[in-house]
Amino acid sequence: MRAIQRPLDAWLIPINGRTQKLTNLTSQLKSDECNNLVSVLTQYAKGTGDNQRSGAAQSAVYKSLGHWKAVDIKITEKLNESRDNEKYLRTLEKFFTPIYEGTPEDITETLPAMMNSLKMIYTIARYYNTTDRMTGLMCRITNQLIHACCDTLLLPDT
Repeated sequence: MRAIQRPLDAWLIPINGRTQKLTNLTSQLKSDECNNLVSVLTQYAKGTGDNQRSGAAQSAVYKSLGHWKAVDIKITEKLNESRDNEKYLRTLEKFFTPIYEGTPEDITETLPAMMNSLKMIYTIARYYNTTDRMTGLMCRITNQLIHACCDTLLLPDT
């Protein structure tokens, strides 16, 4: 059987890498050094403590803190999205093995349960339930089904 790259390998390797990078960023953002810096800048922006100043510098620090918090929220949201997508793609792993390595009978037996899982993902996944993502996933599955059919039809008679 001619093999192409497995969808989970092609999709999970970048997602795993993305999840790892976002986890590292999040842990840096939650570090004591970072929290201390944000605390000092917040005190400065509020004009409390020894740093009671007013004017453009204080306003710029306040604006930068707002931007910092927005970026922190975005990174956390993207980390949650990456973890969620990985979780749902992993639920499909058991269905991909027959598509890549099984006989047409194995594939036929697997399809109803796989379609049910895809429906469940589309229904309940927080991030993976978009038409674009499901279309991309369905295209990859369909392409592999076509490859499996071609491989079966082109097998030499033994």
